[in-house]
Amino acid sequence: MYKPFASPFGRYTFWLGLPLLLIAGGPLIESPFALVDRLGHFPLQAAAIAIPLALVAFLRRKRPGAGWSLVVTLGAFFLNGAWLLPYLPVAAEPAHDQKNALKVVQLNVLRVNKSTKAVTDWIRKENPDVLVVQEIDSEWRTALADIQDLFQHRVLVERRDDFGIAVFSKHRVLSRHTAVLPFINVPALFLVLDFKGVSVRLATMHAPPPMGDVQIAARRGALDQIESWVKLDPKSPAIVAADLNITPYTAVWRRFINVTGLVDPRRGRGFLTTWPAFVPDPFRIPIDHILHNKAFRTVSLKTGDWLGSDHLALVAVVELYNK
Repeated sequence: MYKPFASPFGRYTFWLGLPLLLIAGGPLIESPFALVDRLGHFPLQAAAIAIPLALVAFLRRKRPGAGWSLVVTLGAFFLNGAWLLPYLPVAAEPAHDQKNALKVVQLNVLRVNKSTKAVTDWIRKENPDVLVVQEIDSEWRTALADIQDLFQHRVLVERRDDFGIAVFSKHRVLSRHTAVLPFINVPALFLVLDFKGVSVRLATMHAPPPMGDVQIAARRGALDQIESWVKLDPKSPAIVAADLNITPYTAVWRRFINVTGLVDPRRGRGFLTTWPAFVPDPFRIPIDHILHNKAFRTVSLKTGDWLGSDHLALVAVVELYNK
């Protein structure tokens, strides 16, 4: 019998490690097919699972098949780990000018979440300048009325499904435009805010999850809309705060960042995973994003508390330093 399969240990470890190697290839491929697309989102989980498998293979390296198992599991760890390197937390948070700082919160509240008071109490504690919310329906519109004293300006697109969105702002809304994502007819918001005399562009949307090929095409269309929006006025200060249902390890994400020139503040600050909120950190993925162009720099980035939603909030402080 071929050596990797000469013992149950060799068989099980080898076949457990092989899918982890396959996941490492996922971020190389930009695919229109949902099954292929989903491979690219889990290098963190694959690397985490590969560690104990490699350790067991090393401790049992004299057993038949352990050598091959060690090669496969270590390969899975290092190849998946390569996609994670840019996000390891090494960046020091810079000193900043409070006068030019803007605190932005991105939060998918989960439409069926009943922990409304926990959400509003947390928002009041964080006290952001701009709050972007997904999955707003009539019940959530009523619940969030409790924080209306914090924000003088509000734009809501309320829906009965999971794609309602809202922006709450302490800064005046100079203009607003509601667009529709392709294939699935859900809204995206594009606003201009007056931040101390500077026009700041803000985009938000809830892109569909990659459950099928139509949703993959719709998510690609959502990214295309942001790309077109950035290109309309590339020098104006711009922020994207959205649930994009895509992780930063994927090929489609790298192309999106390269085309738009937007800055991903996770780089050098950690994975800051947001979904699903109810599982331990190594098993969550970062699908909520706050991005900006080079008119801003990121001062800090963190995730929020678990508030009954399947998403954690993302909280960024950005500084307008080209004012």
